[in-house]
Amino acid sequence: MDMQTASSTASSTASSTAPDTSASTATTVKPTHPSLRYGLLVGAVLLVFETIHGVVSVNPLPLPVTAVFFLVAIGGLLVAGYLAARASGRVGGGALAGLLAGALLGVGYALGATIGAIIDFAALRAVYVSAAVNAHVPYSDQLAIIGTIVTVVLSFLVSLGAGAACGAIGGLAGRPRRASGI
Repeated sequence: MDMQTASSTASSTASSTAPDTSASTATTVKPTHPSLRYGLLVGAVLLVFETIHGVVSVNPLPLPVTAVFFLVAIGGLLVAGYLAARASGRVGGGALAGLLAGALLGVGYALGATIGAIIDFAALRAVYVSAAVNAHVPYSDQLAIIGTIVTVVLSFLVSLGAGAACGAIGGLAGRPRRASGI
């Protein structure tokens, strides 16, 4: 093979492997990893849902209402894990999607609880005054503010753990089945 042929062969393979940047291939950018895609998708829905939950939970809610919020959140985390594992074929992908969705769920609750505390501090104060009287502790507004901050931080941490656990469980259900070698 002479030098000219080698040079033309190298330039033709370089041009064929170069990425096509024409306008016809330009599409909307979406996350390519299934864990990221489904974690963000389900997490965004849960963020909105938990923001509403946080706002309305400044006043104590009846148990059936709280149970609905809880079951929807757990179901969403399971779905995130299921979809990510179905798409990636790995349980770890489901756990990661659940963790991401759980983080957004926790952020949504934190945002909602903060908005609710600002909008209706009198209701929050009434809850803490009642608790302080029952515990024989003097009440102050700092007690309500610190109690709300502690609640939000602990809720966020629980959301992370629940997200990873539910994502892994959903991932177990969603992973592709292997054919048996019988």
